[in-house]
Amino acid sequence: MLKCERFRNGEGDMITNGGKNRFFTSWQAILSVLLFLCFIFLGTDRATSQEQSDIDSLADVTPEFDALSLPGELGGLSIKDVYADSTSWTWLNPIPQGNTLYGVDIYRDTGMCAVGEFGSFASTDDRGASWRDPRSVGITASRIMAIDVVDTSLAFASGVFGGLFRTTDGGENWTALNSEVSVPLYGIKFIDEDDGWAAGGSGRVVHTVDGGDTWSTQFVPSSIRLRAIDFANATDGWVVGDSGKIFVTTNAGITWMAQSSGVTKTLTSVRFINDDTGWVAGSDGTVIKTTNGGTTWLLKYSTVGLSLESIDFSDPLNGCAVGRSGTILKTTNGGNTWTRPPSGTTLWLTGVRFSTPLLGWLIGVHGIILKTEDGGTSWQKLGGGVAGQFNAVSSPTSTSGWIAGDVGTILHSSNGGVSWAYQISGTTQKLNAIYFVDEFRGWAVGNAGTILKTANGGATWKDVTPPELRAR
Repeated sequence: MLKCERFRNGEGDMITNGGKNRFFTSWQAILSVLLFLCFIFLGTDRATSQEQSDIDSLADVTPEFDALSLPGELGGLSIKDVYADSTSWTWLNPIPQGNTLYGVDIYRDTGMCAVGEFGSFASTDDRGASWRDPRSVGITASRIMAIDVVDTSLAFASGVFGGLFRTTDGGENWTALNSEVSVPLYGIKFIDEDDGWAAGGSGRVVHTVDGGDTWSTQFVPSSIRLRAIDFANATDGWVVGDSGKIFVTTNAGITWMAQSSGVTKTLTSVRFINDDTGWVAGSDGTVIKTTNGGTTWLLKYSTVGLSLESIDFSDPLNGCAVGRSGTILKTTNGGNTWTRPPSGTTLWLTGVRFSTPLLGWLIGVHGIILKTEDGGTSWQKLGGGVAGQFNAVSSPTSTSGWIAGDVGTILHSSNGGVSWAYQISGTTQKLNAIYFVDEFRGWAVGNAGTILKTANGGATWKDVTPPELRAR
């Protein structure tokens, strides 16, 4: 859920809220014409032409109300006349944001930051108790695939179209860098404030020695998609990608040489804890390990149909790999055996990173962030907000707002959308529209002819559906 400070109408005129921090600017006005009165002609016989031309009366159908409208102050404005100025929107639900996250890294013992779709950026200094602003790298049209944190102030991120970004103030401001390439860059790794690499499509690796101001292209003997990169020190590094390909450098990327992985699966993640010991994860549950810098790789796990997206180890023994369908794999013996602790979600998990042997983080689609403080045995969902399919919103004042959704869901905020509380609607029907004329009086309508009414701000809702409209 997003919060906006201003809208534009279809003729390009700015509709503002007079500088007030209003929840979904003047929704009582916009909804008055945004949601047209539909199907609320009680007691009359009518049929929907074409699709329901064979229906003769309301008694033969179960109405589904999709919109609700009452007189408002901005006549003539329709939903197709409203455009959002993306720079004016901020996330209210979920917290810290709801876009898919692809890359995660840690700093100090308590800090974590993640990047993702639409330039999303999420950062916490206190184990997820609170989240910092801003929540974007400022390039909202860009998908950010990876992030590497050098220290509490300096971080680098990479993404599609050769995108490279740098912050020197802990994420407050970001600068776009010139990577000299246009392919997507899926992985990034810095060993200090100056020396770093990024890897991506068409076998491209780019390298900087001046903190990202300039980049030079390095050549891998393949044109495959390189999906991840890691360096153990200033000279020894690895990239992995499609078709089981692994390439190694021992001279900071001046030359890259192929290694035999022993697999042909897509390899999505690589993690080395020193110049000898490392792990790689990929499709079909593939996990391979080396203890000699990649001279040989041994298969440690494989499950057909299980796609792993990220792997991380806090020490030579303890590590986790994550992937689709909420999958978490955990090992305490260097990958010789693996267990599958519950994640509490079926969402696609895209990244994992451990700050300490006990404190770790997971990220994934829809902005999900999970935290463990016991080495990955149990995981806690972070952030705030409520989940569900929401269909309509009404806000008669700058602080009061209501949302209606599936299975009779009604939520209420009394603080401009900062927090939301469930209200008991008394129905399990899908609610398609909701409208309040003030902080007390409101109506909600939905499937099966459902019409609900409240006179006390939703503390109680009364079903006022006429008998002839109820589902049979």
